[in-house]
Amino acid sequence: MMRSETETQQPEITSDEKTFALISHLAPLATGVVAVGHIILPLLILLLKGKESKFVEDHARESLNFQITITIYWIVTILLMFVLVGFLLAINLVIMQIVFMIKAMLKAGNGEQYRYPLCIRFVK
Repeated sequence: MMRSETETQQPEITSDEKTFALISHLAPLATGVVAVGHIILPLLILLLKGKESKFVEDHARESLNFQITITIYWIVTILLMFVLVGFLLAINLVIMQIVFMIKAMLKAGNGEQYRYPLCIRFVK
């Protein structure tokens, strides 16, 4: 059975949806203002805009999960700094965090989905 063209088309993602999805991945920049801003901002976007758009909900949830995971990675890295191994891990963690966030922002800006690698999915 063939599907009609309207059944197989994905809904158009608006500019506002792309913007909110992009903002959810920019969350670590808020950490300079609020100590846990990197977690609060995607959570707020998820709660306030996630009900309006599945696209925004998916990106905010993915960003939230990544920020929680990164926080755990940083706690472990800081603890490992006492045995000097953490300093090497910190460099890699910063690079990983920046690269993954840039990829996520580019995907959000293009209206595509993105899944962070090495991310624990706490929020389903």
